[in-house]
Amino acid sequence: MEEQQLIHRWRYPVFVVRVEGELFLVCIDIEGRECLLLFTSKELAEHYVDGVKQEEKLQLMELDDDDELARLLQSVPDDVQHVVWDTTPSASLAKVAAIEDLLRVLESDPS
Repeated sequence: MEEQQLIHRWRYPVFVVRVEGELFLVCIDIEGRECLLLFTSKELAEHYVDGVKQEEKLQLMELDDDDELARLLQSVPDDVQHVVWDTTPSASLAKVAAIEDLLRVLESDPS
């Protein structure tokens, strides 16, 4: 089986969702994997926040470059080992990537 190479194909800013006034990032479970939500546009992130039923008020956090994204990915709890890109609350398919793979791409990207 050929190994697929993860290629840096996103532009900044990217967005994560967090609980307003807290440092807690919003993660979701996808097939038993805790996944950090990542969005490639503010509109997609707002669509997610508007569509999810949550007791706490949610807000977006903007990440403007590779360094900010890498620092955030390195700071998540150990049980969060994946990200999900541009999902919706009712998505039946999801683009999931391992955090360690994203960090490897960010470290090797010359841009």
